[in-house]
Amino acid sequence: MLVRFRPRCGTGGRRRTGRSAGSTFGFTTLGRVLLAPALIACLASASGAQSEPIDTKDRDAPLDIDIDDRVDPVRPGEEIVYEIEIENFTSQVAPDVVVTDTLPPGTSFVVAHREPDWAEVPAQVFADRIELPLGGVDPCDRPGVPRCRDIWLTLRVDPGVPPGTRLENAVAVESSDSTTYPRTEADTITAVGSAAIRHAVLRVGRPGRDRAVVDADLARTGLRTRLDPPTPNLDLSAGLTVRLALPGGSTLVDLTVPASALRCSNPSADPNRFTNCTVRDRQLLASAGVQHLQLTLRALLPVQRNNARIRLRAQRLTAPPDESAQLELTLEAGSETYTDTVPLAAVGGGGTRSYTRSQGEP
Repeated sequence: MLVRFRPRCGTGGRRRTGRSAGSTFGFTTLGRVLLAPALIACLASASGAQSEPIDTKDRDAPLDIDIDDRVDPVRPGEEIVYEIEIENFTSQVAPDVVVTDTLPPGTSFVVAHREPDWAEVPAQVFADRIELPLGGVDPCDRPGVPRCRDIWLTLRVDPGVPPGTRLENAVAVESSDSTTYPRTEADTITAVGSAAIRHAVLRVGRPGRDRAVVDADLARTGLRTRLDPPTPNLDLSAGLTVRLALPGGSTLVDLTVPASALRCSNPSADPNRFTNCTVRDRQLLASAGVQHLQLTLRALLPVQRNNARIRLRAQRLTAPPDESAQLELTLEAGSETYTDTVPLAAVGGGGTRSYTRSQGEP
């Protein structure tokens, strides 16, 4: 699998697979949030001419498609907004273009809009997919031509979808001129729940070397636009509780940290930068078998990205390897509970198991 990130106005990177380029975005509830001035300028520039050529490695097909989600994780019952980018790298109009979105199980179609005027895109809705007819697609993302007109697709996650579910959204773009513009596909994956574990390692059964390492995003948000949901807030004013467990099995970590034991600092003194919070009471960590616990926060501003990330490293574990097929992380802060459960795969011999995914990956 090839992973490639290309920064864009108002978004992060996007994931590409061997099938084609992939990227994902998620949105919710129109008109909730006014556009920040910087974002207004950014979106306004989308209708201007492209001044710099796109790198050759980014041209996966003459008519290309990307998909990115705006929120990962997303809670059951909430909406995901995806940004779908259609790129025509040729010098002619691609005729009769249709975008097909294969609906992830447990989701339903809400609405689709298209830049730059945010007009609603008529959709043909089927049981397992939706089709968005775009007509002719002009050349874009080439020197001297306008930027591409992205589609913002909103889906709703059913309330009954269990937290920990990975929703894979696959999209494809086709033209009536299939010789010049062959079908291209992309996909992305979004975690359902209130946290998204990105990396986890569990090593048990090796005295002195047993450990657990977990990195997870909490309440991840993208650059906010009028379509995005309200920003969640990780409230540490009353302290926090962190648990790491094997569902139905052993509890590996159960740590409650009072607010007075947290040390938060912003070395750059820039409110737009990250604030790191660690535990100043080393004995408290040691009593729970925790070597390191860090929360990375970003200030609640109109324009922001990851609201919070947790990094946890524990030692002196006693869970037997045959119980470690899954790993569950739970963090409680204020009135909110953030949790995710991921499957662990065996790595080599012994009792080492791991799980890894980047944004947009399973």
